[in-house]
Amino acid sequence: MKTLRIILGLLLLCACCCTAMPEGLRSTAPAKCCFKFSEKQVAEIRVRTITKTDVSCPHKAFLVETIRGKEMCFKHSFEYAKELYNRRHNNNKEGSSQ
Repeated sequence: MKTLRIILGLLLLCACCCTAMPEGLRSTAPAKCCFKFSEKQVAEIRVRTITKTDVSCPHKAFLVETIRGKEMCFKHSFEYAKELYNRRHNNNKEGSSQ
């Protein structure tokens, strides 16, 4: 009887750990990282958002989402992406100060 209680206790403990582990790992992982990069420029009117990848990602990059929902990555050194990012973020700062 004691053995059955111990086994059931261990199973309950394992079940709790199995559901808690993925949640803990999810909070430490970066949202999105880039591993393939495009050099094809996208018209600025087709860009919904442009963000920098998280600092914990292996490559510094810009993540662009188009108005159709397509995501593409540009290297951090790609001039087009740098200029687009700066234009978007400078416009947001100017608009919020008014």
